Amino acid sequence: PRLEETQLNGGSFYDCYETSDGRWLSVAGLEPQFFAQFCQAIGHPEWSSKGLALNPDIQGPLKQDIAEVMKTRTLAEWVEVFSPLDACVEPVLSFSEACEHPHIVERELLVDVPTAGGGSQRQLASPVKFSATPPRYDFTGVQLGAHTDEVLLGAGFSEEEIAGLRKSGATM
Repeated sequence: PRLEETQLNGGSFYDCYETSDGRWLSVAGLEPQFFAQFCQAIGHPEWSSKGLALNPDIQGPLKQDIAEVMKTRTLAEWVEVFSPLDACVEPVLSFSEACEHPHIVERELLVDVPTAGGGSQRQLASPVKFSATPPRYDFTGVQLGAHTDEVLLGAGFSEEEIAGLRKSGATM
């Protein structure tokens, strides 16, 4: 399928919309009950019947109408509107915001893993949680460049070529 041709790739109202403060809100309630909640919350219940129409002549203007409404409030204001509703609407978060999201914190999806130098490195945790066999986090990986020579030798480079690459700054 080409871009904006199906319900899930921009061919319907299912999309991200810019808010008045330049942030973004994801709107994904394709099922009628979710889209009806969404339309009610933004003050346009009359748009509910347009949600499942696959006709581009309906979806295009609907998307534009939704975009105009979303630009009338900040992300925080829209989050406040939608947080108590089941409308499949969520804020698009920055990486640091996502790391602090209550779901991520509650599920302990970020962990501090000890490094060889005595510090720690924050990493993604295993999303699979077993009560009898919790995961261990005791290895952050090797130093950058630790296997460069091995990989380049395996790719057919000679020792001299590798030394030249290192001297030029192309490798570590």
